[in-house]
Amino acid sequence: MKAGCGTKTLLWPHGAATIILIVGLGVRLAVLRDLALRAPTFGEPIVDCEEYEQEALDLLQGNAARGPFFRPPLYPLFIAAIYGATGGSYVSVTFVQGAIGAAAAALLFYLAWSWGIPPRLSFAVGILFALYGPQVFYDLQMLPAGLAVFFLTAMLLLAGSGLRGSTLAWLAAGICGGLAGLCVPMYLPLAVLPVAGAFLATRRKTFWCAPTWAALLGVFLPLLPGIHHNYRETGMLIPVAVNGGVNLYLANNPAGDDTCRVRPGPDWEYLYAEPRSFGICDAARADRWFYARALCWIGTHPSDFLRLYLRRLRLLLSARELPRTFDLALERRHSPLLSALTVGAGGFFLPFGILAPLAAAGLPALFRRDRKRALWLAGYLAVAIVWLPVFTVCSRYRLALVPAICLLAPLGMRHLLTNGSGVRRVAGWLAVILAGLLVNCGAAAPLDGFDFAAEQRVLLGLRSMRTGDHRAAREHFALALSLAPGWPRALHACGLLRMREGRWQNAARFFSAAVEAAPDFAEAHLNLAVCLERLGDIRRAKEHAGIAARLRPRLWQAHDMLGALYLREGKLWYAVRNFFQAHAADRCVSEPLAHLLYILCAHPDPRVRNRMVADKIARKLVRHPTNPALALDVLGMWAAEQGRFQEAEQLCRQASAAAAEKDRGYLHTILSRLSLYGQGRPFRDPSLPLPE
Repeated sequence: MKAGCGTKTLLWPHGAATIILIVGLGVRLAVLRDLALRAPTFGEPIVDCEEYEQEALDLLQGNAARGPFFRPPLYPLFIAAIYGATGGSYVSVTFVQGAIGAAAAALLFYLAWSWGIPPRLSFAVGILFALYGPQVFYDLQMLPAGLAVFFLTAMLLLAGSGLRGSTLAWLAAGICGGLAGLCVPMYLPLAVLPVAGAFLATRRKTFWCAPTWAALLGVFLPLLPGIHHNYRETGMLIPVAVNGGVNLYLANNPAGDDTCRVRPGPDWEYLYAEPRSFGICDAARADRWFYARALCWIGTHPSDFLRLYLRRLRLLLSARELPRTFDLALERRHSPLLSALTVGAGGFFLPFGILAPLAAAGLPALFRRDRKRALWLAGYLAVAIVWLPVFTVCSRYRLALVPAICLLAPLGMRHLLTNGSGVRRVAGWLAVILAGLLVNCGAAAPLDGFDFAAEQRVLLGLRSMRTGDHRAAREHFALALSLAPGWPRALHACGLLRMREGRWQNAARFFSAAVEAAPDFAEAHLNLAVCLERLGDIRRAKEHAGIAARLRPRLWQAHDMLGALYLREGKLWYAVRNFFQAHAADRCVSEPLAHLLYILCAHPDPRVRNRMVADKIARKLVRHPTNPALALDVLGMWAAEQGRFQEAEQLCRQASAAAAEKDRGYLHTILSRLSLYGQGRPFRDPSLPLPE
């Protein structure tokens, strides 16, 4: 029987939903005010948030990047729509997301009420969701998790209506599932549930019945534009984006314990560049490569995969809110209300630590009330719990469980308090207490001990440095060092700022401190080598570049710099060998190939100028002109070496146009070759050392 029919209710459904909406929005606005006043990252997005914002700004300016979607496209479109309507207001994005999160709480109330759950319990379901601390926080971040949970909640509500035989409800449920997957691709398996639900609800008829196909059509409708775009750009069928492979690989590889701790910056860039050493330069093929590597490892090391999977499953079901981009334990300090909604100590944390055990008791109670809907919700939970630990587990991905947990927890509490005899009630309480102990016992997380506050300051400083605000960058880096004295990443960031300012001596001091604190910090060794080379200390520069190359063999810049330093020392073949090693480390960059082609075309000794090898290198260089000015310049030398002086002049002019935008000093060097080509003479560099 539908709730409210012939029964006194606490409030009429729409009135109760309005109260839930007001409470949810009020809480989010209060937390938003606190974050706006105290959170350093508010208004200055970092990491994923910054990339989503940049994609939205590119869409508004008509500068959308070519190629497949690297990130799910729906959320940048969402930000772009709000920015376009409000003139680029960051607060407006968070406000709209907060309102959507409050609306999701009202939807969950309607779901409980339509499933016949008593009015007071239905109201408690909506209030629990409205006050669920992690959901409140992520609703106010420039991340798609809150929007995805809204669509998942709507999917659950519409599928519940579909269970009563409505084909349109199954279609709408499928659309909401597809939209959730378009926000967070990790949720795509949950989007398939309406299809399974429609099939099972009508299994006595035939598979070809309308509800099943309506749900399937609904799932694919939101995905089709993205599939079409990705296929047009790559010729591959990519459902959403090309970052799924690397996310799978992060959790499933021989060094899975370490890669789960990879942070934004040099470590992430080095890991993501691995396919490039195999000549895989485009994002779509790299995505396939990461998928293949991860699945191959899972197939050949099932016991290791199972060990890591069970560990992540344990973390998924623990009370802790695991950090990834953000650490909720840090962010809650900025808001007293958020702190109250996410209180915790030791291994015990609210709200998951209490609601999850109660939800485990609520599922059997729902089975006794409505078996069909209980099976639907149990299937949703089972798919989410089994699927999510395949990837790296963190707080914001676990939000998919929140609607089901908030729905079941009040049922579980009522069942424990009112149902069964004395012995059965005691057994129920003991089971919930045992589940609570399992959920709340301390679980070691991959990023335990990491200083997120210092990292935030470093990332904010790097953001300021990219925008040219060196004063703000210096302040952020100083705060990072005050929070984590001697932290290598903060010291390295300070060195990068001094490098950009041309203060080579000061930069070298910071890089020296970084490598002293972390001798295996390859990028710090490399940048120290750059500074020492600028200061004229070639011997030490070569030493640190060699250390960087040994620590990270795929760091092509280290090999390339060693080649340049050997050239300065007059060791030609050592230089050539290192340039070839730089190319082997990353086959998608032009600099090592350009340096090799320069030697093969401009060397005064005819024994060094090898036309056959130069032709092969030139063909590769044409495919990967990552440094257009340098690539076009040496290709012009190559054309002149073959007697094609008109083509050489044309390439030289193109190189000068490319250099005019970034490097005026190099522009004069390029233009000096034009007169040679006009006279029908190739370029020769007498400063190049002779073969040993």
